Amino acid sequence: MNKRKWFFIILILIISISVYANEIIDSLWQKAEKIASKSWNLVPGKIQKKKEVFKINGYLKSFKTVSLGCEVLEDSINVFFINAKSNSKALPESNSYVQDEIKRNYYPKNHSIFHNNCKYKVEYKKTDEIMEINGKQYVIYEVDFLMEENREIVEYIGKVWLNAETGIPYILEKSPKKLSTLMKSFVKITEYDVDANGFWIKKSETTITEVKMLFIRLKMKLEYTYSNYCRFPKNK
Repeated sequence: MNKRKWFFIILILIISISVYANEIIDSLWQKAEKIASKSWNLVPGKIQKKKEVFKINGYLKSFKTVSLGCEVLEDSINVFFINAKSNSKALPESNSYVQDEIKRNYYPKNHSIFHNNCKYKVEYKKTDEIMEINGKQYVIYEVDFLMEENREIVEYIGKVWLNAETGIPYILEKSPKKLSTLMKSFVKITEYDVDANGFWIKKSETTITEVKMLFIRLKMKLEYTYSNYCRFPKNK
């Protein structure tokens, strides 16, 4: 067999391996999409918010916490107050900061990077990074996607951790491609989990922002934790 034939055989093998690898990558992401499509209409029964503001040297300047509950009714959600604090001082339900949290929209959104119901741009690429956490391996993807927030379309870049066997998303880490003038840095980390009911849930959202105003630089950490999920509406 001459060299030319060997060359074409090797070329075909390389192309076949590449196509097969891409199919594996796509199938893992497709597993994540399938999981998300079955779990989008969930509402957390308990919501806890913690806001911490630090000086640039790491000194804690202030903090606030708010705990809320969500009751799923026949066709609506009832959000109720549990407790709140500001620098260890109790805040009443009537406090404006607490009211802002109560009035937030906690209804489930039929769209995410994994459940792309709005057909926004979602580009993903498998990296060579594999992490082992609690005995499980996670494949890391680089992502570039669009998301609607506060009635604006924002482009984000970041990384996604997918379970190497099941495709269950574990972590989404994202930052906007364009930062506002006062913002020095912004990263939002969403952690997912599977609860006792078998629901794939959003376990927590942590946003770390660094802001510079004239000669003042502050770092803010905002963390939401969610638990006790149920479906909305109840009969779904």
